[in-house]
This record gives sequence, C-alpha cells and structure tokens, in this order.
Amino acid sequence: MSGLCDPLDAAEVAAGLCALTGWLPQLLEQLNRWLVDQARTGRLRTDASSPTPDPAAAVAAVTEALTQAGHCAQRAGHALDGAHQHLAHLAAAGGAGDQAVHW
Repeated sequence: MSGLCDPLDAAEVAAGLCALTGWLPQLLEQLNRWLVDQARTGRLRTDASSPTPDPAAAVAAVTEALTQAGHCAQRAGHALDGAHQHLAHLAAAGGAGDQAVHW
C-alpha cells in the first residue's frame, strides 16, 4: 500500500476504519427503519425485473441483509480495534523510538 511511511500511518488508518465501522450499524439500522416505514405506508413498489415481485418480501430481504451487514460491521470494528491496539505500539526500526522511554 503506497502512502504508508511509518507504523503510525498504519495505526491511524486502522483507527479511522475502526471509527467508520462503529458508525455503520447505526446507519444500517436507520436505513432499515426508513425502508420499513416506506413499505408500511405503501410508498414502495418493485420493478418488472425484480427477483422478489412483492414489495414487502423485497423489504424483508433487504432488512435481513442490512441487519447481517450491521453484525459484520460490529465484528470488523472489534477486530480493527485489536489491530489498532497493537499498531499503536509499533515503531520503525532504527529510529529514535528504539530507545527505551522511562517516565
């Protein structure tokens, strides 16, 4: 991956991805609620080439998929947090970070 010069760069990328995955479940739940509301009020239809001709069944399939995506995002967030925790303690070899720091 170009643009990474130091382990700190990788740690920052991991932290950003972790934050992003933290927002995804809420966003996906909001999409689910909006779709269900649209279907409940009769504002949705399917087109002629839909694999699910019934709008209610299509919305059910979408909400199930979005719910699963939210669970996957939570698991990814936990994994990215773990990666970030380790990346935060890495430094480039041969630099000033090689010396022990005593507080």
